[in-house]
Amino acid sequence: MPLQIRRGTDAERTAMTQPLAAGELIFVTNTNRLYIGNGTTNGGVPVTDYTDEQARDATAPMLVNGTHSAISFVYDDALDKVNATVNLSDYQGVIKAAAFNGSVVANDSSLLIDGNTGKFNLSGSVGTDVIPDTDIAYDLGSATYRFRDLYLSGSSIKLGAATITATGTAVNLPAGSTIDGSAIGMPGGDLNVNIVADDSTVIVNTTTGVVTAQGGLVGNVTGNVTGDVRGSVFGDDSSVIVNAIDRIVTAAGGFFGNVTGTVTGNVTGNVTGNAGSVTNGVYITDTGTVTNTMLAGSIEDTKLSTISTAGKVSNSATTATNANTASAIVSRDSSGNFLAGNITANLVGTVTGNVNGIVTGTGGSSLIGNVTGNLTGNVNGSVTGDVKGSVFADDSSLIIDGVSNQVIANKFISSGVEFAGGGNVLTFGTTAQAVQVSMIGDTAGYPLQITAVSDSAGGSAIINLAHIGGTQTSPTTVVNGRVTGGLEWTAYNGATFVPSSIMITEITDAGITTASTQVKSKVYIGNSSEIGVGTSGKYLSVDSSGVVAAAVFQLLSYANDAARTAAIPTPAAGMMVFMAAGTSPSVTNKAVIYNGTAWALLPG
Repeated sequence: MPLQIRRGTDAERTAMTQPLAAGELIFVTNTNRLYIGNGTTNGGVPVTDYTDEQARDATAPMLVNGTHSAISFVYDDALDKVNATVNLSDYQGVIKAAAFNGSVVANDSSLLIDGNTGKFNLSGSVGTDVIPDTDIAYDLGSATYRFRDLYLSGSSIKLGAATITATGTAVNLPAGSTIDGSAIGMPGGDLNVNIVADDSTVIVNTTTGVVTAQGGLVGNVTGNVTGDVRGSVFGDDSSVIVNAIDRIVTAAGGFFGNVTGTVTGNVTGNVTGNAGSVTNGVYITDTGTVTNTMLAGSIEDTKLSTISTAGKVSNSATTATNANTASAIVSRDSSGNFLAGNITANLVGTVTGNVNGIVTGTGGSSLIGNVTGNLTGNVNGSVTGDVKGSVFADDSSLIIDGVSNQVIANKFISSGVEFAGGGNVLTFGTTAQAVQVSMIGDTAGYPLQITAVSDSAGGSAIINLAHIGGTQTSPTTVVNGRVTGGLEWTAYNGATFVPSSIMITEITDAGITTASTQVKSKVYIGNSSEIGVGTSGKYLSVDSSGVVAAAVFQLLSYANDAARTAAIPTPAAGMMVFMAAGTSPSVTNKAVIYNGTAWALLPG
């Protein structure tokens, strides 16, 4: 059976934060080297060879510690390179080169060009004109990095073909200038600015949209006016709403608000509020009492409002009683109970309260007829007949769903609960439904025990997790790469159950037909948070060919030959262990394998 050990690149090995366990092996794929863990060194120690790092560390002193003139070398062990520094402090002359990397310092030791950051330091002054070598190619500042203030001594700024001039402390813009596309000082231009009078009062406020005119407005006003209006008011259709000359108000759309004064004419619509008197006998001043004269005939049902205030209708007014009175409305007694005797009718709706007596579906002494709907409360007595509908618990949770024909229960309590299924098959749930079975046991018992009865051919307690495609009623052939099932262990964290370990199976057979007698698969065992089917996770896998693979294989470690012999007195061929020290064979921190005759050093 093939054996795979831990593998990865050298960068992944050196980035490990925890040392390999003693005897744990790791193979570096990009250098083809084998390392073994000693329990203390991160990434392990090499099994063989002299590393490149050791060669660099050995040769670096020969270069760095040599005799040099005006140049020094420093070995950077982390980056595996040698840095050279040239000292030109005493050099006088011209340095000619196609490219020069470094800083430029003035005679007064001030830094003019910083070779590290690429910045020019102008020491606060420029000794000549700053003129670009190409027209319209460079910017002064950027949208992210801007200059602070701009100081100019001239009287004009050339901005494209336009010239902005200064006259004292004022700025003069050229003719045809605009603000947001609107011409300044030109007919038809729109400016979003306030208009201020000579006395500094705001006449037009563009923020609030208010016009304040102390001298009045001359002309048409379109919009809302808050304040006193002297004159006639016209609508958008030029109709007269307020006739200031005849003092007549005509409002086809109605009035909103209080009306003080006399209203002469017809009112079409509703009047909400208090009124003095209305002539023509239709409405009389409110006296607090509605008389027959006011009603002037019967009131239609559509004009009657629903009585929603408790106590407005007494029992005597409706002849309601809690006694067994014929042809009377049933009321409650002082305790809130019904004492009306037998009720013969179909009951549709909810019954809340106690039912004392016998409830029968086709006839009886107490409730005669069908009960359709919810029955909420206690039933003291016998229930004879069919019960059609849902059943709820005291906490209003649904126990029997009469609509979907389901029984919903948190638990069954009995000395023995038997589920009868056809053909020795008991089915829980339907397609796309999860079934959870909780079995509780103490420390001395078994929460779930499956006993297999042996026959002449022998028997065993095997749990069969069957997997199909499609649906339960219309199954189809399973699909390659699909997870068929498994077992998962969870643990309680103090608040809920969280995943712990898991064992699942994956189909690895692309040629499944009706003639197949077995479907190839792979078994995965690992931690629930680490396992990932088809990916490189931290798990153990066994395929149909018997190949075992895992992220890490750790060999058992023994201190010496005696400890190994005591633990494995009769070794079998192929056994491997890690020896901290040993004489047969002579090893120190090495892996050994039993070849069928003796323990031998593991090659590598």
